[in-house]
Amino acid sequence: MTLGDLDMAMLANSAFDAAMDDILTKLLTHLKVDASNITFEALLQRLIDIALASITLPRLFYIFCCYPSIFSASRRCSNS
Repeated sequence: MTLGDLDMAMLANSAFDAAMDDILTKLLTHLKVDASNITFEALLQRLIDIALASITLPRLFYIFCCYPSIFSASRRCSNS
């Protein structure tokens, strides 16, 4: 491996790091999370908010009607 190969590898590595930082920043911005002050809890809370916002009344009826076994009494925990 020559010095030129090492320079090219270092250049490619830094370009990849810069691209990933840019992609991550754009993703966090799209999720409306501050990229400069990010915590795992804030990211998880935002993803939960997005998931809950996508539950609509028709989807809720579909779950109740098509999957009644999920809500049956036999599946609940017993206190014995």
